[in-house]
Amino acid sequence: MIPFLKLVARDVYEKFNGRFDDVAVVFPNKRAGLFFNRYLLECSGNAPIWSPRYMTINELFLQNSELAIGDPILLVDRLYKLYVRPKREDESIEEYEKSVETIDSFYYWGEMLIKDFDDIDKHLANAKQLFANIKDLRELGTAKSVLDKEQIKAIERFFKNFKPDEGTQLKENFKQLWERLFAIYTNFRESLRKEGIAYEGMLFRDVIEKSDDIVLEYDKYIFVGFNALNDVETAMFKIAKERGKALFYWDYDVHYVNNRQHEAGHFMRSNLERFPNELGKENYNNLATEKSVTVVQTNNDSTGVRYIDQWLNKNFTGNGVETAIVLCDETMLAPTLHAIPNEANGYRIEHMNVTMGFPLNNTPIFGLVKQLVDLQTRGWSAKHNAFILTNVSNILKHPYIVQGSENCRKLRDMLIEKNVFFPSEEMLCADDFLKTIFCRTTDNREWLEGISRLIYAIAMNQHNREEGEQALYEKLFVEAIFKVYTQAKRLVKMIDTGELQMQQ
Repeated sequence: MIPFLKLVARDVYEKFNGRFDDVAVVFPNKRAGLFFNRYLLECSGNAPIWSPRYMTINELFLQNSELAIGDPILLVDRLYKLYVRPKREDESIEEYEKSVETIDSFYYWGEMLIKDFDDIDKHLANAKQLFANIKDLRELGTAKSVLDKEQIKAIERFFKNFKPDEGTQLKENFKQLWERLFAIYTNFRESLRKEGIAYEGMLFRDVIEKSDDIVLEYDKYIFVGFNALNDVETAMFKIAKERGKALFYWDYDVHYVNNRQHEAGHFMRSNLERFPNELGKENYNNLATEKSVTVVQTNNDSTGVRYIDQWLNKNFTGNGVETAIVLCDETMLAPTLHAIPNEANGYRIEHMNVTMGFPLNNTPIFGLVKQLVDLQTRGWSAKHNAFILTNVSNILKHPYIVQGSENCRKLRDMLIEKNVFFPSEEMLCADDFLKTIFCRTTDNREWLEGISRLIYAIAMNQHNREEGEQALYEKLFVEAIFKVYTQAKRLVKMIDTGELQMQQ
């Protein structure tokens, strides 16, 4: 079977005779461009060629907007400030009542609201009509019936002690929020626009609603590998097609596309009708070809993951690009990464391409930061003016801390041996590395700055390790360390510039 991107590369190379100076290839994500570039090089016989411009669909929208995508934390902060403020005199929409919600209790709910607003805009929905319908549901008394258990739990986290069958003040707060959704949505968008920022859906919708201003600077735009399009993407495809600048390449199989009852082909059938494919149907009958399949029965998913090592040592041919491990459960990603050996069947496995999202909360650095938060909150005893041993001990045995200070084990053993249940700062600061951790503070900026220094030191420790000492999954953890470090520095900068005002 020839990979889809290889088929596309061959066809594109022939159509443009290897000249791509005025061609842009648009992918759903950046990763596909790496493989596509490799296949184009093969088509040229490894001779030098002028590469096309690679971009994601997001980048195409960004090129046509004066707005910038706002930082996620900043967006929630702006939504929170809008939510808690009273109504202005010049407002003609429904009155806002002053809320006493803290940013802590609002943050989770704020993220959900922004995601909902994002979906509304990406589907070009009539927000006023949509929110009016939601309000009507509430007034008819049916809103409660459309909430599932998880949604009710989410509401409970936002309004403590919320009971859907009780006429409490908290329930009234929820009703008021429900009625104010369109006002919040409208004013949130207006306030972001004044700052020159937006959430993704808002920016995309803004571009489409000003379609006459869309600039397509390249002669041809080749859209590759899309599937379920939202309304703003569909609109952009139509604009490019109407201007005679678009070519479309879809990845599918006739087995499910030709079967109108097969739900897997629902979106693709629509795509093919509106935006005809450049490749013939003869390239899309892979499911009908003979396959070599070996089924191995295991008691559970964990046992199946452990079989990966055995299979690779028997079958791996050194071509990692043509080898894929497909998981049916994303929670098995971490165990799978642990199961992949550094060498298999005589070949070294140096790199791997992880296409699944790797949850940050499954990484060691996330666990450490959570413990550091607990240390300064629940891990501090005001009565004894000292830290609590349990929290201190958890940090001292964390692998990143053990690697950063040779005093960890000795200090932990001493505290346990002498039954020091409330160790002081002076007792814990045995070296500069530990001073960064066990410095008591109630100032958020100071704590974040200390976290940044600590994570940077941890990153340096990981970087200085010999390449051969790091397993494949550890390289992913290093990426997580970098992500947390940049986020901490970003928060410090937002505090310094006044973009974010954190409560003590």
